[in-house]
Amino acid sequence: MGRTLAHIVRTFFQVVTAFFLLGFLILAVCGIVIQTSASVLQSAMTVTIDGHEIDAEDARQFAALLLEIADAMAIYCIVFGVVMAIFSLIGLIASCRGWYKVLKIYAIILGVLLVVQIIVVAVVFSNPTKFANKIVSTMKQLLKSYTNGANDENKSNSMWNVLMETDPQCCGMDGHKDFEKLGNDLPLPCCNITTGACDAATAQRADVAGCRSKVELLSTFKSAILLRTSITMIIMHALLIALVVALIFTTKREETI
Repeated sequence: MGRTLAHIVRTFFQVVTAFFLLGFLILAVCGIVIQTSASVLQSAMTVTIDGHEIDAEDARQFAALLLEIADAMAIYCIVFGVVMAIFSLIGLIASCRGWYKVLKIYAIILGVLLVVQIIVVAVVFSNPTKFANKIVSTMKQLLKSYTNGANDENKSNSMWNVLMETDPQCCGMDGHKDFEKLGNDLPLPCCNITTGACDAATAQRADVAGCRSKVELLSTFKSAILLRTSITMIIMHALLIALVVALIFTTKREETI
């Protein structure tokens, strides 16, 4: 009975760990794509918008938020995905080879990483206002490299165009004057138009509001989604630890029988 239980736990651990390994690798690849390709990011955003007929506004807002925090999200996905994929692979190999001393060390390291992950999530999401201010600061920095469509691969262009063009339309962080230093045509949303050219005089008459309140609202509202995602990752991490511990104890029990 003890050997049967140990075999079942070992097999279950290996199957789940293999799925985790694949999932973490996919997460890391997604992070790399987000980090390196503005066009892919833009395409993903477009698909998100077009694929939600009923909740189109929620889809647009969610896509805009993803673009706003693309860099931070990409780095998190890459680091977390690669690290956890490596540890999943180590656990899978150790269980197949019967390296149970390695599994004990593996469980301890996973426990430490879990504590670190919980602390990071608690610090980041403990203050929604601070989180929103961070997003605003990041968008202001990206605005400095905005080129009004001169470079489709410019991530600043992709992020700001999506943010300004999604309903309700807005212009810059605080209005059209944010773009006066560009020395060329202003973005079309600043004149509340979709075709033609937008200049300072037309933008002045249109008086389109800035995007600051929109950024703050979206970041505060959608931070709950990011929090739930982080909690899901923590639960997956904890499940992996539980499986390792169960495998160690059932194997130890098998050896004593």
